[in-house]
Amino acid sequence: MKNFIKFLKTDIKIINSYFLFAIILIILISIGYSSYALFSFTKTSNNVIEATVGKIEKKPNAPVLASNMIPVYYDETTETWKKADLANPNNTYKWHNYNNGMWANAVTVTSSSRSKYLNASIGTAISMNDITTMWVWIPRFNAVTPSNYNGGTKDNPGAIDVTFVKQNETAIDAFTFGTKELSGFWYAKFEVSHSTLSSSTTNNNLGCTTTTCSNANGIIIKPNVKSLRYNNVSNFFFASRSMEQTGNSFGFVSSEVDTHMSKNNEWGAVAYLTQSIYGRCTTSTTCTEVYINNSEGYYTGRSGGAAGKTPINGTYTDQTSTTNYNTYGFYTYDDYLLNYNTNTKGKKAKGKGTGASTTKNIYGIYDMSGGASEYVMGVLADTNGKPRSGDSSSYNSGFTGMLKDGTTYTGVSFPDSKYYNLYTESSYTGHALTETAGWYSDSVYFANTIYPWFYRGGSYYYGASAGAGVFGFAGSYGISASDYSSRLVISNE
Repeated sequence: MKNFIKFLKTDIKIINSYFLFAIILIILISIGYSSYALFSFTKTSNNVIEATVGKIEKKPNAPVLASNMIPVYYDETTETWKKADLANPNNTYKWHNYNNGMWANAVTVTSSSRSKYLNASIGTAISMNDITTMWVWIPRFNAVTPSNYNGGTKDNPGAIDVTFVKQNETAIDAFTFGTKELSGFWYAKFEVSHSTLSSSTTNNNLGCTTTTCSNANGIIIKPNVKSLRYNNVSNFFFASRSMEQTGNSFGFVSSEVDTHMSKNNEWGAVAYLTQSIYGRCTTSTTCTEVYINNSEGYYTGRSGGAAGKTPINGTYTDQTSTTNYNTYGFYTYDDYLLNYNTNTKGKKAKGKGTGASTTKNIYGIYDMSGGASEYVMGVLADTNGKPRSGDSSSYNSGFTGMLKDGTTYTGVSFPDSKYYNLYTESSYTGHALTETAGWYSDSVYFANTIYPWFYRGGSYYYGASAGAGVFGFAGSYGISASDYSSRLVISNE
């Protein structure tokens, strides 16, 4: 009885706080979020809704690993990628934390080492020599369409308002793949490369015209290798689709994944997330531009140490050249200054290499500015509403379609429409095109009847003033060329 009287004398504000907490608990239980982990300060729930006392917020959808993909984190001390804890608790082996710019990474490994790493304990180092491809998870999100530099300026645009959403909630169209709504997708961490063809200057060296192309087994996606070039759009596309063929070298199972060449809207989704508080923005008005990959030799993951043109003599003070690029670039993806015009690491230069990442750290996506220009599956429609092939019989993508003069080029058939974005006008809002045109002075040249295929990112020699950058876009013939590469995507089935 004494305790009850004492409770009645308790400050009314304290009593109200008890009632408020009880109401919140009842509501959460009624909608199905009754896990103890929701109210723990030390545990993390797998639910999309996370709640602590006084806070309820959306979480990004958990990454969906396909068979033989291995979750990884980066050990700064040993400078190695290690096997992460799939459960993602808050400890040494943490896999991802999007609130801190730690995007989820996963790798595939060689067939000879696959069993070892799949069965290895968490924290096991994974040799870069064994890694074949590296991927970054882009969780499903919706976004407020950007406009007017989002409260900033051309050189310093504001953050894009991004909200992570569940699989059945409205999102930007990059997360709709045909008739399927995706919880997210895996985006290649670097431009595509190849174990034997990256140094080849033979046009269309992949030789891929079907989804069972054997050369696709040589695809690699990792840092410090030359990007694969000299292929037209159709070759890149069919190589990407062949990565899931029976007996592929990556361990992919076709019933689980859809491997394909990046569409324009998928690039746009990465650009949006980059220009958000989950990428390179610390506040709604404070963002930084992705540093350019200034490797003339098209080495992946390289950095010039700045967003725009940085002269050689500004980085290497014992040199006199004012050129803003060299064969190998200036910095590696893991923050080392390269010895001048060599592929040998010199001293550590924190932030100079990772500045070329979408997150300003090693967990982001590289080569989105500079390196090679990247073909995407985005194309202008012809007068019949069908995708165009190219400009002429000599300058085209390899796909069957209309040319500039109205005649038809006969090549390989276009794939299902879910694999490309089709544009009917000279502008488009929603794919990091018209709505972000000119941000950071990136290039703005919409596809047209001569150059009907989009490419993104720009090349190593562009520099900021010439248009290289995450928001840059232009049109091209779609042909095999020395400075065009591509980017790959995995959508989970």
